[in-house]
Amino acid sequence: MKKIFSVLSGGYLCRLSAMVLVVSSLVLFGCGGSGSNKHEDEHEHAEAVGHDHEGEEGHDHEGEEGHDHEAEKEGAESHGDEIEMTPEAMKSAKIKLMKVVAGSFREVVKTSGMVETPKGGERLISAPVSGIVSFRSDLTPGQAVSAGQSLFTISAKGTEKADVNAAAKITLSLAKKELERADALMKDKLISKQEYDKVKADYAAASAAASGVGARSVSGMSMSAPMSGWLVALNVSPGSFVETGATLAIVAQNRQLVLKADVSERDRDMLGGITGANIRIGQRVLKLNDYGFRLMSRGQGSATAHYIPVYMEFNNPGGITSGTTAEVWLLGTEKRGVISLPKSALVEDNGLFFVYVEEHAGAFKRVEVQTGAFDGTNVEILDGLKVGEKVVVNGALRVKMAGMGSAIQGHSHNH
Repeated sequence: MKKIFSVLSGGYLCRLSAMVLVVSSLVLFGCGGSGSNKHEDEHEHAEAVGHDHEGEEGHDHEGEEGHDHEAEKEGAESHGDEIEMTPEAMKSAKIKLMKVVAGSFREVVKTSGMVETPKGGERLISAPVSGIVSFRSDLTPGQAVSAGQSLFTISAKGTEKADVNAAAKITLSLAKKELERADALMKDKLISKQEYDKVKADYAAASAAASGVGARSVSGMSMSAPMSGWLVALNVSPGSFVETGATLAIVAQNRQLVLKADVSERDRDMLGGITGANIRIGQRVLKLNDYGFRLMSRGQGSATAHYIPVYMEFNNPGGITSGTTAEVWLLGTEKRGVISLPKSALVEDNGLFFVYVEEHAGAFKRVEVQTGAFDGTNVEILDGLKVGEKVVVNGALRVKMAGMGSAIQGHSHNH
């Protein structure tokens, strides 16, 4: 039996060894090979998923699902140097374009000056009493008025001072009765002359006070133009409250104003060719050639003077009074074939000037330009633009902001 078992065991062991050998081969050449390949594939896949391949799952999706969509909010995208804006964004920004042309531009000398009133002077219209102002007709600075023309009405109706008229009338009534009593006593010489004079003085004062506050009735007090001329300043609006003595308006007998500008000695050669002037008063810029500009006289200067006075006359457009200071741009010889743009078209960045040129509908490109003289309204462009290009002249800052938003929030793919 032992021999038989040994034989059987030996055969079984041989078959078992053969099976193990076959399985091992399969593992090595089949399953084992697959396992090795699988390991290599997993390693490669891990590298593929883990690397920062732009445009695929693992990259930082700036400009796609994860970004803040600020560029879309502005209605703009940046493709290279191009800034795109949607029609809605352009409308919101009030974008206005101007075609570049070669036109005329004048030599410019910048200085300062003061507005003066010629002979004839100005007259103030002041509030004689406190109250609410109403206009008798539509009033605008610069319009002509006639002497005696009713301009304003002041009434205290509805104000805390509206009862002053009633109080004045009561005071006047009491003073009148006291005077009547004093008259009777004086006839019988029951009071002294001094006492009688005091009663009379009190009545006169009460009478004057009641007359002065008569404007505080429902109808109010009317104020008229003191002379024929031009309403050069309007200092109140309908419905406003004014105190006694407040200036309501200024009327000038002559519509013309005189501008005195001081020109530096170094610009003396330009004085013989002055053809116009632009001035800035506050936020207003006026082209005096549109208001009857006329060069009156030029001073000669002196050895000790550093400035030469120049006098110019122009029609008052309204809102300018004597003593007003102004920035002045004197215009000289005309130059032709010059490109110029409104100042609003230029955007300054680190000391450089740029404009935004339309590439195609809704798309703009930032272009650096070299600037020349400035005449108060337009800037001379020496280089950077071509005739026929369209430039943003209104809303340039909004285009700049849209471009900045696109650069920060927009797409950054390098496919």
